Amino acid sequence: MKRRNADCSKLRRPLKRNRITEGIYGSTFLYLKFLVVWALVLLADFVLEFRFEYLWPFWLFMRSVYDSFRYQGLVSSCGL
Repeated sequence: MKRRNADCSKLRRPLKRNRITEGIYGSTFLYLKFLVVWALVLLADFVLEFRFEYLWPFWLFMRSVYDSFRYQGLVSSCGL
């Protein structure tokens, strides 16, 4: 019987990544980033004694003006 010598590295299949674990690690990192940002906002709120929640209506107004300008032009965003 003939003996064949083959390169072992060529015979091995590449490791398949499991999409389930990628989703778990990705979502864990996303939640961790969210918690860090949330903690930084709370810390800034405590240190600066400024409520960032009061900026939310201003942010919504600016987005509304931007969307109106983007889709219909400046005339409709100014209410003329």
